[in-house]
Amino acid sequence: MPNKITTIVSPASYQRQQQQQRLIDNNKKNRILIVDDDKPDDNATLKLDLERNGFIVNTFTDPLVALDNFRAGLFDMVVLDKRMTKMNVIDLHKKLKKIDDKVRICILGSSEMY
Repeated sequence: MPNKITTIVSPASYQRQQQQQRLIDNNKKNRILIVDDDKPDDNATLKLDLERNGFIVNTFTDPLVALDNFRAGLFDMVVLDKRMTKMNVIDLHKKLKKIDDKVRICILGSSEMY
């Protein structure tokens, strides 16, 4: 008869595991990554508004650096500028979705009036 391995977890240990999982889940909730390579002032304004509403926000002006940070898996939403000079927004969108197909992505554009 094969040996069975039984793991016994104490209630205190189980409770610690649950608390750690909640911390991980809470750290992921409401984390937003913003990528805009030509308007840092707009990034700061959007970041401030979102933080006032309880979001944890990281802004990047370099899409490649943003992509590396996204790979860490701590973001549940991404806001992209429609026009970026360092990388096409559609290419960045595809790369983000390849890493996490469930992430919500918002592409913002602005127009200047003269």
